[in-house]
Amino acid sequence: MKEFFFHIGHPAEEFKELRDAFNGEISGTTLTYDGDYEKGFMEYHELEPGLFLYLFNDINYQPHIITRIPCEDSSFLTLNIGSTILESTVSVKEGKKISPNSNKSSKRVFLTSSNAFVSFKQDVGVQQAGIKIAMNKAWLLNKIDLSHADKNNIVSSLIQTSDPVYLFEYLNKYSEEQMNELFRAREDKVFGQLRLLTICLKLVHLFFEQLISRDQPQQKIHYTDFNNILNATANLTAEFDKTPPTINQLAKSALMSPTKFRQLFKQIHGQTFYQYYQLQRMNKANEILHTGRYSISDVADMVGYLSTSKFSDAYRKQFGALPNELYKK
Repeated sequence: MKEFFFHIGHPAEEFKELRDAFNGEISGTTLTYDGDYEKGFMEYHELEPGLFLYLFNDINYQPHIITRIPCEDSSFLTLNIGSTILESTVSVKEGKKISPNSNKSSKRVFLTSSNAFVSFKQDVGVQQAGIKIAMNKAWLLNKIDLSHADKNNIVSSLIQTSDPVYLFEYLNKYSEEQMNELFRAREDKVFGQLRLLTICLKLVHLFFEQLISRDQPQQKIHYTDFNNILNATANLTAEFDKTPPTINQLAKSALMSPTKFRQLFKQIHGQTFYQYYQLQRMNKANEILHTGRYSISDVADMVGYLSTSKFSDAYRKQFGALPNELYKK
């Protein structure tokens, strides 16, 4: 499989490498490409010294791998927020089959340092939209006051460590809305830069606030383990109508013991696997109900419940009300 490489650096230099790889064109701070492997665009904005925003939207024509070559230092942290739309009968992203014309999606938020190795497999028919917020640690230190925080809290550790960083959070509805707002703000010719900066600051604040709320020690994760867990669980939440795999099956797919898988999954996601799976399951159910196109029993079936009453109980546990109290159809 074809593999493309790019080095972490100033966005202008990264764009030159990506332009050459994907037969693209650069106009100002925007890269467009329509080659043999991908079609789409990527653009960057330098919002403040030490703070960069990337926006991208593309679709894959052929399977390939994109590998980010790490720097020697860890001076930058990059917050990645993205949504992947799975549309064809192919092995998607990290290799799981999906049904044709399914329009299922996988959503993620993760943080990496500039010295972290990251590699993504891209497959045919996968459409992706997302953002990256690259921030210098010196810039971040000017925005937060760690003198009032526990010296052992995770944000302090992230800034002070020279080790590679890989951390995950689930993409909640607010973050997803803010990501979409960034794409709208880029069209604003008057207040666009101000809107982009304001939204980026919100997303950075929210991400680190979620990390601190865990309030638990973090062990180091080797990039191989990180990528193996990502690969093993990438498309789980796109197929709620199927029985979820067991921990043993996931651990085997991730090439580690069940005990290690449990520990690292919780560190990456801040929850146990089943807590994470159930939260995403209920969020998906709520999203479908909100469309008004399906009955409660239909939605229960779509997210894997044989019993509507059990679905309703799970929904109330998650959202504090029964679905028929919020949705009348």
